[in-house]
Amino acid sequence: MGTYDEIYTRPKNVFVAGFLNRHVGTPPLSLLDAQCMAHPQRPGNVHVGVRPEDVAVSRREGQDAIQGTVAGKVSLPMINATIFRIHVAEHEVYAEAADEEDLRAGDQVWLTFKQYHLFDKKSGLRLRSFPETSTARVEP
Repeated sequence: MGTYDEIYTRPKNVFVAGFLNRHVGTPPLSLLDAQCMAHPQRPGNVHVGVRPEDVAVSRREGQDAIQGTVAGKVSLPMINATIFRIHVAEHEVYAEAADEEDLRAGDQVWLTFKQYHLFDKKSGLRLRSFPETSTARVEP
């Protein structure tokens, strides 16, 4: 229980995190195994959950970035954005980027996460979020 902002930014578990989207028609939280994270960030045997708006996509490798391959994209003109579907190992990660991003299926990209959550693999409970923040950032 809580406000939309509280539930969206600090979900209690994977089910709740995957239930809410920022906009109708946008993908929910992406889940991937923590082993996919850059070496210094590997947080253990947990799932990492990241929302599309928290995924930064670049053609260049950066610090703490993970490599992926663009699998597809959908333009969302009503919010001036493009949603990219990116393969990272056996997982799919969704990233929201400005409409002018010129990426195509098959392009190699590097992803960094502005914010992400760690979920226990067995119970699905959120263990913590990075960065920990108490301020809401969701636009209703």
